[in-house]
Amino acid sequence: MSETPPLSAVLNGRKYVVTLHPGTDGMRLSLRLSAMAVGIMAQALKPGANLQALMAGQTAGLSFGDMIASVQAMLDHPDAAQMIRDCLRFTTCDGKPLSDDAVFDLTFQGNYGEMFDVLVLAIRGNGFLAARAILRAASAGMPKRPPASTPAAGASPSPTPS
Repeated sequence: MSETPPLSAVLNGRKYVVTLHPGTDGMRLSLRLSAMAVGIMAQALKPGANLQALMAGQTAGLSFGDMIASVQAMLDHPDAAQMIRDCLRFTTCDGKPLSDDAVFDLTFQGNYGEMFDVLVLAIRGNGFLAARAILRAASAGMPKRPPASTPAAGASPSPTPS
């Protein structure tokens, strides 16, 4: 099994290195982020919007106001600040870990745009946002469950344990 090399970017003269999260940790974070994103996207969709078209990048089902409201809802989510910290847990800035509160605070003090740029790098690099895949699967339809079998006429139902 080979390790995935870290991702890096230089922003405003600072070198950020994103090391991918371990699978279990990343899965939990991906589920949290995706649940938030799916809920927010569902609020923004107009009734009758074509979900498959939206997944293809067409935004006919969304107005600009709807999209702005969705972004505002995401930023106002009660877990948003902790999710940002969790996404950046394995990221360094100039060799210093952003998991350290003092490093995080000094790096992003008055520099929140850069924080969001690094956050996007971490989310994309880790593949955290599975909401698109979840919505794609939902738009394709889930397999139908077979109908529940009913006992034939005159047959007794299955015994139940006592």
